[in-house]
Amino acid sequence: MCLAGENTAPPEDIGGPPGYELLLEALGDPRHEQHEEMLKWVGGVWDRKAFDLNRLNRELRKRR
Repeated sequence: MCLAGENTAPPEDIGGPPGYELLLEALGDPRHEQHEEMLKWVGGVWDRKAFDLNRLNRELRKRR
């Protein structure tokens, strides 16, 4: 069980730290050449500051 946390995990298959950095850069700048592509890849909305404690605990219970 998780008691607290902050920020969301990087998406799966992001390509490690360099891929995550590119994702943040592209999503943070609507003029970035990969902005639309990355936005589509993450499903249209992705908030790196989001943290859902209840969702995380549900996922952890499933893995028991």
